[in-house]
Amino acid sequence: MTNLVLKYSPKVVEDVVGQKLAISKIISFLEAHKKKKGLILFGPPGVGKTSSVYAIVNEYNYELIELNSDELRDAERMDNLINNSVNTLSIFGKKRVILIDELESFDAKGISKVAELIRKSTIPVILIAIDFWDQKFKALRPYCENVEFRKLTYKEIMKRLIFILDEEGVQFDEAAVELIAKSSNGDLRAAINDLETSIAGINKLTTNDVFLCDRNIKKNVFSAMQKIFKSEFSGEVIDVFDTAAIDLRTGILWVSENICNEYKTPRDAAEAYEFISRSDIFLSRIRRRQYWGFYKYAKILSTAGVNLSATEKSSRFVRYSFPSRLLKLSESKNMRSVLKSTAKKIASKLHVSSDIFLRDYVSMMKILLKSTPNLKKQMKEEFGLTDSEINLLAK
Repeated sequence: MTNLVLKYSPKVVEDVVGQKLAISKIISFLEAHKKKKGLILFGPPGVGKTSSVYAIVNEYNYELIELNSDELRDAERMDNLINNSVNTLSIFGKKRVILIDELESFDAKGISKVAELIRKSTIPVILIAIDFWDQKFKALRPYCENVEFRKLTYKEIMKRLIFILDEEGVQFDEAAVELIAKSSNGDLRAAINDLETSIAGINKLTTNDVFLCDRNIKKNVFSAMQKIFKSEFSGEVIDVFDTAAIDLRTGILWVSENICNEYKTPRDAAEAYEFISRSDIFLSRIRRRQYWGFYKYAKILSTAGVNLSATEKSSRFVRYSFPSRLLKLSESKNMRSVLKSTAKKIASKLHVSSDIFLRDYVSMMKILLKSTPNLKKQMKEEFGLTDSEINLLAK
């Protein structure tokens, strides 16, 4: 399944959820930006700050120049950018706009570079942050207007989730969608991620299918990844999973999934994966021999080893990806749960145990359902099966 956040990201302004006032202010700024050359968009995560800019640029035919903290530290790149920004039109005749996202990842030197860019640029510069009133952004305020993105209501999030479910052809109970929307705390991106995990392998979403990623766990994971990938080595790096209350196997999956997001040189990534591979060998030895003395080696290799693999630490912001293996396990867990409930309903009427039904009857019923389409409705009524249960049997 395509990542739903990317698949349903806004392509035009109308697609953006609940931020009409903010979008109108951005458009007004772009149309008459000479009063102040910079614009800071601020507000909580997942409410559409970055996606609104993409939608406006796409709909109004701008050329977008995106910068990160690493590029702003490159003096030659900065000089070229400032010199070229004198030309307000690209070679294709498009108006241009500069976008600098994740302003929190910039240090004081980086912020001063941003301020210099805004002062010298003749094209609009849009900055994106969570907290506009953060003291370190003080140097930017004289040069920037600001636009606040408000937290989304659960009803606005529900409407978008229902649209996605309809597009994906997944039936749903409204209570299940409401549960996901309310649990997201106004973060649409988080809600869509939870929805994607919940509908994996099913054709109808019920409250029993809803899988909610714990927001506190996410914060702990982010903190752990930052410590491993970005900090200079210290003893704290080795104990990062213990400090964040993350199981070592789970932590290794997170690190493995995000090595290529962090380390851009083949050498650094290869060495990091080598340490992860050796860590996994020690974990397999623990399983085979039940000797937990190997645990410390697995922990050191997957934390300190990966940390020391980088020839140079990057301060650019990285949005860490959820481990694809855990998503697949979640999908498998959902399917097993549905199959178990199906077996319980049918086995009692066939006077056999659930284990025998799963072993001897499931494959036969799959063949019958595929060869006799009308049987699906009969079986659903006879055994009291849900759409998810009968559809799984018919696969």
